[in-house]
Amino acid sequence: MMILNFLAGTTQANASGSLLSMIIPFVLFGAFAYFFLIRPQKKQAQKLQELRDSLKIGDQIVTIGGILGKIVQIKEDVYVIEINQGCNMEIAKWAFRDKASRKEIKNVEKSEDL
Repeated sequence: MMILNFLAGTTQANASGSLLSMIIPFVLFGAFAYFFLIRPQKKQAQKLQELRDSLKIGDQIVTIGGILGKIVQIKEDVYVIEINQGCNMEIAKWAFRDKASRKEIKNVEKSEDL
């Protein structure tokens, strides 16, 4: 009888040990996904939102489509940008990619001179 109880106890210990060994990889994968996938993406989105909030009239920007322009008006969800003299375009705020670098602005000015 004691042998049966001993064997039953060993079986229960193995079952709980195997359950723990099955859960650990899921926990490790979740931690990996959070620290290497989710967290950096949230930081990048927060940085982009801060950049969008800091934009003001007169800033040179680049859209996600590669269009360069100068902000002439800021509405609730839209930027009005001047692409060329007298040519304005409305873009959604989410379509903003980055502030234009001096190199990009110089390239546009050179192409206009041609």
